[in-house]
Amino acid sequence: MTANPEVVRSGDSLLVVKKMFEKQQFHHHIPVVDNGTLEGMISLYDFIIAMRGASLDDTEPVYSSKTAGDIMSREVKSCPPETTIATAVKMMLEHHINALPVVEGNSLRGIVTSRDMMATLL
Repeated sequence: MTANPEVVRSGDSLLVVKKMFEKQQFHHHIPVVDNGTLEGMISLYDFIIAMRGASLDDTEPVYSSKTAGDIMSREVKSCPPETTIATAVKMMLEHHINALPVVEGNSLRGIVTSRDMMATLL
């Protein structure tokens, strides 16, 4: 699990999301958190669809006209911190997802990705 992952707020512009995806070594999933509560997730795929063919130029109108809340997936599967690796893998396979937020109560504690799982196997 990546503890305390970088997050965006639902009101953050797509430009903020773009800058996060441009960082090296960044997972391809961004949790959306408001007031300490996980509200959704943005995958790189969600972002690409939202771009609708726009270039990567920061001045493209889409980056200021849309927000993280506009493109996030709201029905997020998550697990508590005590979830076993086997259970997390089963959840990811069952729901066809590559990232699983780790939530305690409503608070985001971390994120487990398929890449984390592969690293664990090595």
